[in-house]
Amino acid sequence: GGFVAWRQGTAEQGWKDSLAEPIASEEHWPEIRAVILVTNAQKKDTSSTAGMQTSWDTSPFLPFRSREVVPGRMEQMEQAWLQRDFDTFAKLTMQ
Repeated sequence: GGFVAWRQGTAEQGWKDSLAEPIASEEHWPEIRAVILVTNAQKKDTSSTAGMQTSWDTSPFLPFRSREVVPGRMEQMEQAWLQRDFDTFAKLTMQ
């Protein structure tokens, strides 16, 4: 349990070097819960990794966003989580 932050891998590695780094334990903000619902247990035709690779390869915007927007946004989200600032965390999540 707890909160983890995604650390971006590299396109050269097929994103396989991405990882999740623990930021806070589940006791840090016990009022927050995540619920995951599986609506279809069948394997997808296109995996998330393959879909993101296609987006990376075909979108002029995704590499820019990944390089210029995501690192700062992740830092803001981590700080909001550590400060238990739900309003900021929710806003950043939905942007």
